[in-house]
Amino acid sequence: MQVADVMTLAASTGWMSAQMGEGWTPAMVLDRLLAQGASHVWVQLPPGWAVLRQGSEESTSLPRRMMLRVVDGDGLLEQCAMFGDLSIAVGVPDELVDEEGGARYRSVAPIPVAMLRLAVEDLNRLATRAGGKPVPTFLRRAASLRQAAAARPSSSPSDPDARGE
Repeated sequence: MQVADVMTLAASTGWMSAQMGEGWTPAMVLDRLLAQGASHVWVQLPPGWAVLRQGSEESTSLPRRMMLRVVDGDGLLEQCAMFGDLSIAVGVPDELVDEEGGARYRSVAPIPVAMLRLAVEDLNRLATRAGGKPVPTFLRRAASLRQAAAARPSSSPSDPDARGE
C-alpha cells in the first residue's frame, strides 16, 4: 500500500467534506465505513513501538516507522467508534501484518486513533455511495496518464504514414 493511498481519519473528514460539499465528522466517516465495510485499514506506528511477534509471542519493538495492515479492520474501527470523544479513542487489533516483510504482530499497547490510516479506495466507495464523485490519488492519475499515452498511436517522422508519403 502506497502512503499516498491512505489517509488519517482527520484528513479523511476534510476530504469527504470537500467531495460531498457538506461537513463530515470523524464519527460520520467511521460509522459509514462500518456500515459499508472497510476493506483496508492500516496503522502507522512509530519506531520503538512495542509489539509481540505472532507465533513466538516474542516481545520486540519496531525498528522504524512502519505502515501495518490491520487484519480485522472493522474490529479496530468498532473499538474506536465506541468512544464518545474520538480524540482519545484507542483500539487493540488482534493482528497486524507487515506487507513488505510478511511479519505478523500484535500490539502490546492500545493504538490511538491518530495512528489509524484509511484506504482512499474505501473513501472513494463511500463518497460514491453517498452521491459524490471519487477523485483518484496522484499515483493513480499518473498511472492512468501513462496508460493513455501508451494506448495512443505513435506518429514519428520515420513513419511513412505520419509524413504523408
